[in-house]
Amino acid sequence: MSKTKTTVSINHSLKNKYSFIPILVCYLLFIPLFSNFSTEAHRESTPNPSGESGISINEEYFTLFNLHLTAFLQGPFNPLSNTMSDALRSGSLLPANDPYTEFPTPVTTTAGAGVFAVADANNAIVDWVLIEIRDATVPTTLLASRSALIQRDGNIVSASDGVSDIQFLSTDLSPASIPSSVHLSIKHRNHLAIITMEPLITQTGTITYNFSTSQTQAAGINPMAPLNAGTLFGLWGGNVNGDTKVRYTNSVVPLIASDAIGIFNALGGGTSNEMLNVYNVYDVNLDSHVRYTNKIVPSIPSDAIIIFNFLAGDFAGQANQGF
Repeated sequence: MSKTKTTVSINHSLKNKYSFIPILVCYLLFIPLFSNFSTEAHRESTPNPSGESGISINEEYFTLFNLHLTAFLQGPFNPLSNTMSDALRSGSLLPANDPYTEFPTPVTTTAGAGVFAVADANNAIVDWVLIEIRDATVPTTLLASRSALIQRDGNIVSASDGVSDIQFLSTDLSPASIPSSVHLSIKHRNHLAIITMEPLITQTGTITYNFSTSQTQAAGINPMAPLNAGTLFGLWGGNVNGDTKVRYTNSVVPLIASDAIGIFNALGGGTSNEMLNVYNVYDVNLDSHVRYTNKIVPSIPSDAIIIFNFLAGDFAGQANQGF
């Protein structure tokens, strides 16, 4: 049974130095009631928002659930090992702060000390991802989100230590409520997002979900890329322009921009131009380099051709986000 953490801040400029005692006594009387929660509960005190002297006790918050998620990114996936490349980490190019905007309160998530130093074949960090909690009935309604890290073996972990499951608190939700079931989605800065096929029950302490085992784990028509001859599945790679499609060529009707041409333009329109040792959205396979054409010496693959291959060599091929 978890204990309630209590912090009370007293403003010593009170006109009546004893005026806080009734409030404090009432507060202490309620502590045993809150200690009965099965999830960890917390109380914090904050300055009175009205600016008046006295004690102001903030809302209670507690752990809603933990997430133990598994997914793969197509870009850095290696079918020989069924793991993803950690080239960005090994090149010391992963940013300490996440590249996403969290909801409902924009915050910056910072990786814990030593997280990027882990070089394990399975547990080394590949990149940042964004985990979203969405409404069970209306999946387009976003309730909360949390930046996290994805390991080489597909496990998605807390940025604080690079090992723990992702935790959501009651105060993370907007509106602040405790849903009985939710959809989960995963986003990456240059891959198409995915969302659970069905809502997941939240009243289980820890929600375990593996997107990689089947196409039907995610909503939509072919919502994930087949990996290793379709034995695994992952987020479609190559979405460098940030829409909900991946294309090698432009589509005129309807108008859909080519991601490959986006790479060409980002390199200044030069077929042999390149960006080396960068953390960049145009780096489709997350090898830290961006090129429109292949380079022989040293060997650097074309990110545009990688997109072409993702779409099975179909010039007019297209991958679509499932929601």
